[in-house]
Amino acid sequence: MSSDKISSLLEKYLKILGQKVRIDILKVLNNNTTPLSYSSIKKKVLEKENRSTNLSFHLNALKDQDLIRSTDRGYSLTSLGTQILEKILSIEQIILNDQKTIMVRTSKYSIEPLNINKIEKYLIKEGKIEPFLAESLTQEIRKRISKLDIDYLTAPLLREYINSVLVDMGYQQYRNNLTRLGSPPFDVSQLFCNENCPPERFLRELGSETSEQYLLLNLLPHHLSDLFLSGEIALLNLETWHLKPLSLLAKTSQIVNSLSQNKNNFFQNNDLQCYMFSFFKKLNKIIPYFSQDIILGDLCEFLFHSFNKTEENIYKFLELLEFQSKNYKHLMPQNTRLILDITSECIEQSKIKESHSLKFIELYCKILNINHNKNNTKNNPLILADRHLFSKNCLLKTNQKNPNFLQNQDIIFTDKNNLLNSSLVKIPFDEEFNSIVIILDKILINLFLIALKAKHNDDLFFNLLEDKMGHVFEFFTYKKEFLKKKLGNISQWNRILQTLLMKSKNDLYDNALKSISFFGLNSAIKFHCGIELDKVKQSEQFALKVIKFLANIIHEKNQVEHEKYCLTQPHLGEYLDASWNKTKISLDNHKYYSNRFIRKESNLSIEKRISLFKKFENLVNGGSLFKIPVKDKSIELNTLSELLLKAKINTFAFEGI
Repeated sequence: MSSDKISSLLEKYLKILGQKVRIDILKVLNNNTTPLSYSSIKKKVLEKENRSTNLSFHLNALKDQDLIRSTDRGYSLTSLGTQILEKILSIEQIILNDQKTIMVRTSKYSIEPLNINKIEKYLIKEGKIEPFLAESLTQEIRKRISKLDIDYLTAPLLREYINSVLVDMGYQQYRNNLTRLGSPPFDVSQLFCNENCPPERFLRELGSETSEQYLLLNLLPHHLSDLFLSGEIALLNLETWHLKPLSLLAKTSQIVNSLSQNKNNFFQNNDLQCYMFSFFKKLNKIIPYFSQDIILGDLCEFLFHSFNKTEENIYKFLELLEFQSKNYKHLMPQNTRLILDITSECIEQSKIKESHSLKFIELYCKILNINHNKNNTKNNPLILADRHLFSKNCLLKTNQKNPNFLQNQDIIFTDKNNLLNSSLVKIPFDEEFNSIVIILDKILINLFLIALKAKHNDDLFFNLLEDKMGHVFEFFTYKKEFLKKKLGNISQWNRILQTLLMKSKNDLYDNALKSISFFGLNSAIKFHCGIELDKVKQSEQFALKVIKFLANIIHEKNQVEHEKYCLTQPHLGEYLDASWNKTKISLDNHKYYSNRFIRKESNLSIEKRISLFKKFENLVNGGSLFKIPVKDKSIELNTLSELLLKAKINTFAFEGI
């Protein structure tokens, strides 16, 4: 057929279909699977819009061109009519796309027409999508939006729709890049209506949740995020994990030296209040850059030397210290606290230094007795006292003067070589580290979940454990890169490094301590061996084998890569309950994971507890803590002090429970 004849036929059909009523007839017939009677067509086409026209005339015109047929059952579309209607609908869609205006309420609180070009730029810039693919995706999104029966979209809803298209087309990674961070409106409403949630907490919790989502969805690789979300690995302080190191130990004298070039003149001003204000002002500049602890090293000796053993001035200083720790507590994450090192070198031979430590403890206990809130001890600084004070019953006398002294969980007994932060990471305070130590973080492995997957197979247990260790090293690699990127260009942080910490930002994170730990040891051993580690030798030996396996991997890593990883005892923290809730697994009557080497319910005597703990302490050389239930009436303090010192337990505390 010639093109002229085709053009003539096309013109003929266009004239036939040039009246809206005839297109409406085709649409009505197309929407019904069975033939329609004349009266039904009239009702659907004419009466709906109150139109008056000769329906028979239009039906006959369509029938003459073989677009519809009529039978005894009624009217229906022919094959030709169906095909032509599809083309008409397609033309209508093109016109609609060109003419339809959907309004968008933007994130900048304005309303403007939907701009398809902005979607393409959004996909390229924020979704990190190649331009040619972004263009193709934009057209698909445009096509789907035009089919929606809406006139108005909010920016969040538009993002959700774009994300749904990406998921539907198999672009999950790009969808993750574009995921909107924040809390669902229901959760925000619950927080808003919570009578125990003041405005500051409302803003803090919403911000924390956004930061956590950004870390898990956008910064960490999916396989690492999944390990955290499944409870297989625990991270501390998730909201600041990618923003801050964990802890800092700095000599008190170093902070003071940064206040004045002539320290002696500084003290001769006789303006103690001014001095203290300057000290804490400097300290409070450091605190926001660490998520958990600031340890003031050599505090006891510094105070007695600086204030010429003037008890009144030292007491004033400690009072201000107590006040300041509570003051900044309201502005900082709830895990952040000060740690006061009042240990002394060679205290056994130095009665002067011994008296310093005792006087410090007495003064501080006096403050605690005045200001101590038994319902809220998190504000109190943690004291690292010298364990050798037990050798001469010094602490027993202190306990008589301060009845709650040994039940105070804010005091840990240790020595200069075994200083701990609040998450039980041992801090080497030697010539190699000079006067500054930074702890990058502490990451913990869930041993119980490994035991479940191993199904009583020793080889599989250790293969899974080695695999988890590899992931932990990977976590630390990402943490270093996040901190370099975030903190590297902050001028105040760089000034702190140069003037106060005297550290170069180039080697700061590489030389930082990196703590690796575990939790659920007792649960894992009971499941894998069938009985608790404190009951039979076989379980004990397997537990020690697990810890030694971890220690050997860390030692090899440090030797080969000149790193500073350390194996650390798990500490008591919120991660224990959080990890238990994630796994949704119960074990006997337990409802939480334990951080202990030896379970609390054990019937071992204190002598056997100490002996078994010492075996673990020898392997976990990156920090451990022996907890003593002070309310156990069978324990005489005199006997206890002899046992602890004879066994050379490095660090211990009374838990009072």
